[in-house]
Amino acid sequence: MSSLPLDSTNGGGRFPGFDVTTQSQHWDVATRTKVMRRTEPTTAPRFFTEQEQATATALFNQLLYQREEPRVPVMNMVDGRLADHETDGWHYETMPPDDRAWWRSLAALDEDSEDRFGCGFAAGEWEQQAELLHSIQDLGTQLWHGMIAAHVWSLWTRYG
Repeated sequence: MSSLPLDSTNGGGRFPGFDVTTQSQHWDVATRTKVMRRTEPTTAPRFFTEQEQATATALFNQLLYQREEPRVPVMNMVDGRLADHETDGWHYETMPPDDRAWWRSLAALDEDSEDRFGCGFAAGEWEQQAELLHSIQDLGTQLWHGMIAAHVWSLWTRYG
């Protein structure tokens, strides 16, 4: 997880009002396509349930340290990929296919949050969510809900 936002001594707030997309003419086609696609409106979710949407949104906000607007709608992008079966074409042998791994890992996040804090992951406080994610990341190659924690972490971070 990131230590963002940066404080002013480490570059935070250096370019207030700067819009990086104004520089797109200087990027190669692949970069321009990827960045500009992320700024376009996203479609309504088709893969995740409402509960899973909330959990995944909170997860991505944590992973990207998105504490306030504007936020990149990563959940919608991941939802669209999974709904369209646009996976990376592989998964760890120890993991279920990506669609099932997503459902299973989001349910496990909610379960752990409920056990620890008395509420689902999305309803938890920012610090509680961070604490839970750090505890999962710290497991490394140990099992978390029957899956290798590092492989779950890889799943979460490679889709964003």
